[in-house]
Amino acid sequence: GWRLHQRYRTYGAALIGCGCGIIYLSVWAACRLYEVIPPTTGIVGLAMVSVALAMVAFAINVEALGTTAALGAFMAPVLLGSNDANANLLLLYLASMATGLGMVAARQRWRLTMFVVAASYFGVGIAGAGEEAVPWALLLYGVIGGTAGLYVGLREQWWETRLLTFSGGWVLLEGASERMAAHWPVFIAGLILSA
Repeated sequence: GWRLHQRYRTYGAALIGCGCGIIYLSVWAACRLYEVIPPTTGIVGLAMVSVALAMVAFAINVEALGTTAALGAFMAPVLLGSNDANANLLLLYLASMATGLGMVAARQRWRLTMFVVAASYFGVGIAGAGEEAVPWALLLYGVIGGTAGLYVGLREQWWETRLLTFSGGWVLLEGASERMAAHWPVFIAGLILSA
């Protein structure tokens, strides 16, 4: 795919995507179907495949590959994670994936990829760690993700990114405020998101 990409852009990108898809399915099968590798190793493997695909997408400037990389990175903990997993570690994983993939999407001005990053960041974060994570971690996760997404959404005038990041940030702030003894950090975080 990489060699054919110069002459046949769409065909080359499709081959690259299929190759990464095969690797992704192989890692998933090794972890879930055959239990050859533990779930943590499987998630790291799926994340590495997604990051490699994002780097290729950035190098050849193909948004479909970038979107596929974002879906793969954020679906890894959903596909291979367990219910008793560490919620704080999940937030750290999601934040690191969103930082890298979000920077690529923002730099390349890939609207669909940014939408997938924002939806997955908040969707998986709220569903997977909203009730189990340490309140301070949840608060920081919501404020940092919300403000970064709002910045990109306002800069590029992408209404869906603004909507997802603003509402997702407030949902996470609400989840953190229910379990925090002091409410002044939530108030400051709300001011930051509002500003």
